[in-house]
Amino acid sequence: MRPHAAVAALVCCSLGCSSAYMPHPGPRLSVVMDGGTIGYVRDGKKYEGGLFGGDLEEAVRGNPQAEAYAHEFKTGVATGFATTMLGVAGMVGGVVVTGAQAPPSDSNRPIPVTGPVILGAGLVAYVVGLIVMLNAAPHLYDAVNAYNDGLSSP
Repeated sequence: MRPHAAVAALVCCSLGCSSAYMPHPGPRLSVVMDGGTIGYVRDGKKYEGGLFGGDLEEAVRGNPQAEAYAHEFKTGVATGFATTMLGVAGMVGGVVVTGAQAPPSDSNRPIPVTGPVILGAGLVAYVVGLIVMLNAAPHLYDAVNAYNDGLSSP
């Protein structure tokens, strides 16, 4: 598949990811899919989701435990995303430096270690960022569940 076709297919699929179901208005917080991203619904009001959690903290406002989980989710996703982007930049930089420092092909000189070290550090940062983002994801559900559990508390 050509790269442009793959990107177009991905964009088309993500734009069509919506749920037609709207939960009944009530005090419980529900998670819905809207336009390819998660959204939240409570008391008939829709709260935007998004890559970094969107309005999750506002959706769970009033329950300190749920607010803490929402904050942990948003912080983890933002930190993980920033770390993965730094990792990508490091990997690209490592490849560029390696290419710039590479001796001619007819030379027997070894490649300087600077580029591969930068590349390796970028890879490590990328993997760490992915792990941070993946570990943040359960806090989204913890926030929603803690909010809903708090409704039934005396």
